[in-house]
Order: sequence, then C-alpha cells, then structure tokens
Amino acid sequence: MRKMVLLLLFLITITVSAQETDHHVFTLTHNGVDRLYHVHLPENYNPDEPTPLLMVLHPMLSSANAIAGLTGFNQSDMIVVYPQAADAYWDDGRTAAGVPPVREPVDDIGFLNVLLDQLEADYNVSGVYLAGMENGGTMAYRMACEVPERFEAVAVVNTLLWQYHVENCPTATAPVNMFIVIGTENLNYPLEGRVVLLSLAESFKIFSLEETLAFWNERNACTERTDNEQTIVLSGCDNNDTTVAVYIVPGGGNNWYRTGDYGLNQVGVNATEMILAYFNGDDTWQAAPTREVTYEEGPPRTYRMYVPSTYSQDVPMPAVLALHGRTQNGAAMALTTEMNFYAERDGYIAIYPDGIDGGWSYLGDLMPSAFDSRVDDTIFLPQLIDDLAQDFNIDRSRVYVTGFSNGGFMTLRLACENYDDFAAFAVVGAAMYINMQEHCEGSPPVPILFINGTQDISTRWDGVQQEIGNGQFVMVSYSIIDTLIYWVQHNGCEPIDTSLIISEPEFPNDTGLIYSRFEQCADNAPAVEIYIVQNGGHNWMGVEGVLDPSIAGLVNTDLHATEAIWAFFQRHHLD
Repeated sequence: MRKMVLLLLFLITITVSAQETDHHVFTLTHNGVDRLYHVHLPENYNPDEPTPLLMVLHPMLSSANAIAGLTGFNQSDMIVVYPQAADAYWDDGRTAAGVPPVREPVDDIGFLNVLLDQLEADYNVSGVYLAGMENGGTMAYRMACEVPERFEAVAVVNTLLWQYHVENCPTATAPVNMFIVIGTENLNYPLEGRVVLLSLAESFKIFSLEETLAFWNERNACTERTDNEQTIVLSGCDNNDTTVAVYIVPGGGNNWYRTGDYGLNQVGVNATEMILAYFNGDDTWQAAPTREVTYEEGPPRTYRMYVPSTYSQDVPMPAVLALHGRTQNGAAMALTTEMNFYAERDGYIAIYPDGIDGGWSYLGDLMPSAFDSRVDDTIFLPQLIDDLAQDFNIDRSRVYVTGFSNGGFMTLRLACENYDDFAAFAVVGAAMYINMQEHCEGSPPVPILFINGTQDISTRWDGVQQEIGNGQFVMVSYSIIDTLIYWVQHNGCEPIDTSLIISEPEFPNDTGLIYSRFEQCADNAPAVEIYIVQNGGHNWMGVEGVLDPSIAGLVNTDLHATEAIWAFFQRHHLD
C-alpha cells in the first residue's frame, strides 16, 4: 500500500495560493451514462514530474463547480478533480438501503474507480487523495471501505457514518489515513449521532462521532489515542503508518469552514487548509481556532447551492435564492422546485438557504416572543449573497428571490425591505401578512410574481383567520385577491377589476391555469403578475409526488413553476 509518508519522501508540499489553474471539463461514459467531471491543473504543472491528485465530492443536490468555489482546492499545487453526481446524490449505498429520496441505483463506486483509472492514465500522478462534504463525505467513506489501497488519505467534512456503511463495508484489505472535520452545531450530523425515522417501523441510524471513530479504529488496528481540546488522534495503526484524526469545530454548523472577509459562519478555522496540512503530515492542522464563536452571534447559517457546468469565473452569472416552506430545509426546496435542472439548462446559480428551526423570521419584529432575537433573515440573506460573491462571479444586478409557503411570506418581506439587493421576487403559495404592509410603506415598486391555487388549504384563497377566543377570529393574512390589489396599488399599476371571477375548470378533479399581468404602472414601474391555478392546492406547480398529497392537493402540470419564474426573472435587473 502506498502510504502518506511516501509523499513526504518525494518532498512534495501541497499549498494553497492565489494562482490561476488550467480548468478542463470532460465527460466519461460509465454504464451508458455520460458523467461530467472538472479537472484543475496547477499553474506550475509539469507532465514530466509526479503530482498529487485530489478528488473532491460535492454534497447532495449540489454540483462540482459549487464545491470547487467553496473549497478553493483548485488553487492548490495539486491536480484537483471535481466529479458530478449523476442525480441528486452520490449513491454510497443509500439507494439499496432505502434512504430517501430514493432514486434509481447508480454505480458511483464503479464510476469513481474508472475515473481514477482514467486520471492516472492521463496525468503523472504521485498519489491519490479523496475529500468530500456531507453526502460527498459519505461517498468518501464508502470508497475508503471498498478500495482503501487507492488513497494516501481521505478527508470528510461534516459527515459521520450511517449504519448501512458499516453493514456493507467489506473486510479491510488495507488501512487508510482518515481525517474528519465536524462542527459541534451540525444538526444533520450531531456528535452524539441520531436516528432518522421514516415511520414507526422504519428508521436509519447515523453513528455518533465515537461510534464512527470506533469503526475506523478497529479497521485500521490502531493502538493509541490522544485527546486534546478540539482534536482526537488515533495512532499506532498498521505499524505506525496510518492515523485517524478528528477536528471538532466549536460553534460549527453544516458548512465548509472558511476564513477571510466573510460575514457568516466565521468559526476561526479553514477546512481546506487543515485538510491540506493533514495530507502533508503537517501538525498545524491541530491549531486552535483563531476566534471564539459567541452565543450573541446566533446559530450557524447553512445553505446548499448548485452552480451549473457552464459557469466561468470570467463571466458574471445570475443567481436565484429559493426559500423553503415551514418545517422544510434547503435540500427539500431543491427537490420541491427541481431548480437544479433548470439552473443547469438556463445558466444561473441556484442557492437554497436553510431557515432556523425550519422557518423564516419575516415576523421577527412583529412577534418578537415567537422568534430568536439573534436571527434576522433580512440581514442573513443579502449577507449570504455578499459572501458567495467573493468566491463566485455573481451578477449582482441579476440576483432574484423566490419562496414557497413560509418562504413566500419571507419573499414578500424582502420585496418590501431589500428591494435594492434583489432584482425581482416570485411568491408561491403565500399571501400578504396583515401587519407586513407597515414595512412596505415608502418602499419603491418592485417586479413581483404570484402563483396561487384556489384550493390551497394552507394559504387559503380567501385569507387565513386565527381564533382569538370566545368564538372570535382575526385575519392573519390577506386573501389572494386583496394581496394582489395591494401590490398593484403599491406599484401604481392599472386598477384591478374587483369583480374578477375565478372560473372553475370543466372537470372537478382537474386544474386550470389563468395568467394575468397588471401593467401601465406609474413612472414606468414594473408590472405585477399572477398565475391562478384553478382547483390547485398548496404545491409547486408542475411537480407531482414530492409534497404530502393531503397538503399539496391537486397539482397543475400545464406549466412548471420554476420555468415560469425564471422567464419572469429574466425580464428584470437592478439598475
């Protein structure tokens, strides 16, 4: 087995620097499917000299270009390859185990092995390394189980073992150097582990950090353990040639940790630099964080993003923020909207932030007792764009926001307060909250699109009422028509005919679609637009089978909401 120390014998040092790389995009056909991968060659690459190769695997519902920009490994002195998953996730065995969202099985183990064979044939490779985050990290675990002899070392960020990994890991053929970076505030992979319940009869176990360590300890036959404040090192493995190391990030959430002039998630460690130090056998990876996260800073803010394969650092690209509904998260929004497909096809960056506790603070100042005072999403969301714009060439004149349900209410709040951050707004399955208009007074007209179903049982067509006792009710949100009237008046557009009648489809179990555009607005202000889904429920138009049918109701498939929203967005930009 090639050991990590072999790299040191060749006196090859892996560093990160602000240098240009030679970027190539290739496809490899595996099992009849064309698979995409990006290769970054260092500026000083010499085909006559051996160079280490690093493969980096992106999280679920993300992309190769996204993880490249977030990690910056492509600025190192390594050959760096970023493969693209064939579907929403890397199939590390989760499909056979039945972990949702269930897709057709994909031979990602075979694909990655064939890709490594191809890369070792194409380039003068001195040693192979593997890194991944979240689902990319679980795939890295699986590769370390299946073919440990291929890798000098493996690094995973914010990922612990699932039970199905352990059950399907073959007998060890070789030890493997393993480096785990994980945050104390990671809700997806808590240090104590968790059980994911699908039903009363079906569940999936995510191992704790100690259980994950115990697995790799036994597999590598380690004999010594050293615990420090943030680090754990298992050594004495395989005749002292192998280590298993952990860095626990205080205050860290489910992010790729970065340092620099960022406003969010500054935990004082740089995951990329730590991983490269570990790969080099350099103990500086054990350094304490350069800053302490305080309670007043609030919880870590997480997100996922998809950057299409056509992205170039030289050309500004538009971006869409997609805000999920209550009890959901960014991953659920990506699945609900199918936006990755359209982002790839139409050429924009899709960003899926996570709300705190499954929701957005659009009422934070109106109902302070119900929200964490440290959380202000009107600040977080523009700051997220500011941070990402440091690593991606985002066209700041073409950043848009759409939201579904609770995310739609947040979109309305942003339309009132953050009109100079975003170029247009699209609201799905939401309406105007009664007290929100005070935040809209004095704000300029904005381009805004609504998509609402007449049979939505969550955001009701006639408005939502709340009982306050003694049989009395108060309105919580306006009706859809009153919401539309408000925004038409706000933008100074031609008046709405209040006798507007929403006719019903010919068949009671069918849906229909009505599109209206209210224009001729004062001072050339943007129009207000709406798609009314007759008989439509609380869902994302065009996408069936994702949401609970008892909530979703009837889904209209005449038009895909994501496609309609992008067509609307394309007509608008900030001056």
